Amino acid sequence: INLPLCGMISGKIVEEMEGDLFAAPLSMALGHCVSADAAMGGSVAEQFRQRFQGFRNIEKDQSKIGSCIVLKEQGRFIYKLVTKDKFYHHTTLTNLRKCFQETKIHMVQNHVMQLALSRQEHDSLLWADVCLILEDVFRYTWIKIIVFTLI
Repeated sequence: INLPLCGMISGKIVEEMEGDLFAAPLSMALGHCVSADAAMGGSVAEQFRQRFQGFRNIEKDQSKIGSCIVLKEQGRFIYKLVTKDKFYHHTTLTNLRKCFQETKIHMVQNHVMQLALSRQEHDSLLWADVCLILEDVFRYTWIKIIVFTLI
């Protein structure tokens, strides 16, 4: 089955771009998925840990699955989406949706207009399903989701 790319589902909310997530303009918030056990072993998560000092303090906190931990660093918001309990577990669509819903609430309250995500992060999930959740959760907002795919 050939499924459409995200940007083709609505043409408004989710846009895919080739490039490095960390090269996104400072006007964009950044988001990434982590496990509640704070074992940030994935390549994208590890890059977040290296680039943003605030994550070292947050890792000591208890993280709840389905929550979104917010950090403001280097002039932008960074969203840590707690999508699973242990690093070796798989993210579920239900938990991912909960994280995006919490992220949306914070973004709306703080007038954040764009969120940059990495396509490489959604381990066992079908990308088309992730896109549908993004389109559904962020519908009726002004928020634009930019999904980066490394070249």
